[in-house]
Amino acid sequence: MGGTQFSFASHWERVETVAFSADDHYLASGSDDRTIRIWRAADGQLIRTLTGHKAAIKAISFSPQGQYLASGSRDGKILIWDWQTGREIKALKGHDDLITALEWSPDGTQLASSGWDRRVRVWDFASGEEIESFVHKTWVRAVSWSADGKFLFSDGDDTELRVWQVGSGEPSTEIKTEAQIMLVSAAPQGAWVAVAQRNGRLEALNPQTNERIELEGHQGEVAALKWSFDARYLASAGTDRLIHIWDWQTKELVQSINADNYVLALGWGRQSNILASAGYKGVMDIWSVASGENMLRIAGHTAAVKALAWAPPQGDYLASAGEDRVIRLWDLNERKEFSQLIPGHGGPVEDLAWSRDGGAYLASCGHDFFSLSVGRPGR
Repeated sequence: MGGTQFSFASHWERVETVAFSADDHYLASGSDDRTIRIWRAADGQLIRTLTGHKAAIKAISFSPQGQYLASGSRDGKILIWDWQTGREIKALKGHDDLITALEWSPDGTQLASSGWDRRVRVWDFASGEEIESFVHKTWVRAVSWSADGKFLFSDGDDTELRVWQVGSGEPSTEIKTEAQIMLVSAAPQGAWVAVAQRNGRLEALNPQTNERIELEGHQGEVAALKWSFDARYLASAGTDRLIHIWDWQTKELVQSINADNYVLALGWGRQSNILASAGYKGVMDIWSVASGENMLRIAGHTAAVKALAWAPPQGDYLASAGEDRVIRLWDLNERKEFSQLIPGHGGPVEDLAWSRDGGAYLASCGHDFFSLSVGRPGR
């Protein structure tokens, strides 16, 4: 991989949240130092620092059109910025405790927020007014929109996932579970959402039809839950070393694979016919969805692998990272590693993400800071 690697470390306290702009040309980072910093992805240049929050920043989100940035802080304050000019344009008042998540509606006309005050709030962007508010029994961990913008999904520090029909003010569905909800994954197309509980149970829900399907779970915790890019398949993996794959056209379990490894990460190929897994042994496996056979075992990491990311658009390249703090890039056609990146994290690399413009950028993050590598795979 040609190009340059950047580490964004000018914050003087912990970075809690990062986000790419809609065109992937800029990144924003929010920190406990109460500032938001805007970085140019091409060269790592700090181009702007946004100040205005009086408490640590816990969530940031670019609008889908890219012109605006929302930020939320520990004291419950939400600010909307014209980040290109550095101007604060709106302050949204309603939460009185830490903001846990900010999510724009797909059309960018509304903003959803959640917090420790047990509230999910929906804001009209044009007026800055709160449209409606939903109440949880405990603090709200996360909130996300359905692909069509008609529903909101939220889960808290309890045993319920709530689905809200925006505009009604009431939950359309409440999923009561036996154990704490650990993972929620919404399909990239349609209205299905999958839910994993601490005890290994799995369910899927469609709020439009009120269908609810109990899926074959795991004997132990579920560590990964991921839909394929076209929503054709759903995969789960857990500490029981099994990978389950469902064909969502038939809603049937089509593969149950013994990975011989405690799986920590799953990554779908861009063609949805292959699935990558990785875990504690520091190895990765490439699986055929059709047959369940192991197509390739890749060794190279010296500790557990915690993150996988396929490079768009063809998906011929796979990035992996984890507890050895090294990002490795693999050419799956040639079946070999072709590059390594040392992002300089002080601890494990927890996640990886390619930019959507053909894989020009690869971002990594840990518990300390985030890093960006520039350059297309294979160049």
